[in-house]
Amino acid sequence: MKKAATLCILFVLLCFYGYAQRYADLDIVQTSPVSHDTIVAGQQYTFTFLVRDLGADSVKVTDSLALYLIFNNDTVFFAVNGLPSLYHPLPGTSIRVGDWVSFSMPIYFDVSYEGALLDICTAVSFIHHSADPIYDTITTNNSTCATGIRIVPPLSIINVNKQLAVQVYPNPATDHIIFHLPGTHSGHSEVEIMNAIGQVLIQQQEDNDLVQVSTAMLPGGIYYYRLSTGKGTPATGKFVVGK
Repeated sequence: MKKAATLCILFVLLCFYGYAQRYADLDIVQTSPVSHDTIVAGQQYTFTFLVRDLGADSVKVTDSLALYLIFNNDTVFFAVNGLPSLYHPLPGTSIRVGDWVSFSMPIYFDVSYEGALLDICTAVSFIHHSADPIYDTITTNNSTCATGIRIVPPLSIINVNKQLAVQVYPNPATDHIIFHLPGTHSGHSEVEIMNAIGQVLIQQQEDNDLVQVSTAMLPGGIYYYRLSTGKGTPATGKFVVGK
């Protein structure tokens, strides 16, 4: 009789704890950057990754997820609420078992990274509160790495467009930028400067192979150009204004 009562108590305890403690196993895939990518220093870069729940229970929107970044075996510190933190909290998202959910966050590589060759590893886990461990989490799948990522200086001084062999400099620009068609054109040239949504901000024409455009009134950022000569396909590209 005592043995039967003990078994019943154990059964109840197992059911209670099995119900209270959910089980989830996270899988992560880094989609940007990937191995051997090139990232330009001094510009904002969008870091993206996918998270999948491989466990027996869905991730709830109220669950707290943490992102960890490691550059060449060094953990990156984040600023969270004005304080340094080893992880970056992710927005609450519901993830059903077997489903993938995409996350993204902006990253800025300071110019001090120029010339660096990085291995960037990411990991994601649940933020456990010692008084309330909501998950028994397996961590064998929850990290991934992209290797051989090269950090290069801001856009090179000369950007050559093969169609018209146009040279664009200095890039980044400060108070002016020059569009030059050396040895390939003599005559009318027109340059349009546009913002990210295609609005023409500056339109300028010259009757020679060199067009100098003032950028003094443009805020710092990335801009796009279209250079046409009336012959062939216009040359297009982008440049940076640094202020």
